[in-house]
Amino acid sequence: MNIRRFLAVCLIILLSGGFVIAKNKFEKKTYIDASGKAWPYCILYPENYEHSQSYPLIVFLHGAGERGADNQKQLEKGADAFLDQSFRHNYPCIVVFPQCPVDQSWVNVDRINWKFDYEKPDLTGKVVEFVNELIDQQIADPDQIYGIGLSMGAMGVLNIVQKYPDLLQSAIAICGATDLQNLKSAKVKTPLWFIHGDSDPVVPTYFSREAYLILKDKNDKTRYTEYQSTMHDSWDKAFAEPDFLSWLFEE
Repeated sequence: MNIRRFLAVCLIILLSGGFVIAKNKFEKKTYIDASGKAWPYCILYPENYEHSQSYPLIVFLHGAGERGADNQKQLEKGADAFLDQSFRHNYPCIVVFPQCPVDQSWVNVDRINWKFDYEKPDLTGKVVEFVNELIDQQIADPDQIYGIGLSMGAMGVLNIVQKYPDLLQSAIAICGATDLQNLKSAKVKTPLWFIHGDSDPVVPTYFSREAYLILKDKNDKTRYTEYQSTMHDSWDKAFAEPDFLSWLFEE
């Protein structure tokens, strides 16, 4: 092995090691629901965390590719944004990444015909149950609950703002979808930032465009960003937005 290749390998090892160490700031925990079923989640506490204090809470719902039971894979997309020292200093909050089982989804949707079933119970109900548990334990401030979701997770976030209109103070939906007719009649109070790539082959951009048009007059903070020449991975550009996280806390 020549010296350049050796140094390159060493750099990769160092960078990957730093990646693991950073992710280890998230603690692995399990939520036991009312029926006794265990749900894995990762939690990031603010620096200098005080147990006697309630904090703002950000709930991050991952996409379909991060489903599983290892309580780690859900951190692959988005977790790094919350480890930024400037953000942690300016916005002390708790961040949770629940993990969806591999054979389930946050919402009940036929993604071939894009039909949503809101009558059948879905996992967003479990997410809300979990959030209420954190509120009851005085860990989370009930007046400062925020949501972020990408792809399948964005569908979950859009479901929550329709079914539980008083829960989230603001939310970001990245390359998501929802039943647009249901959205028109829903009493949505939450300001939303819709983000999508213009060439998304997985979740049609149409959903975010139309959802924004439906909700933009209900709240001045509601926002839409569409990235040009971008496919499904619009989250990469979204996480790079300078106000991606700070927007959540804007009044």
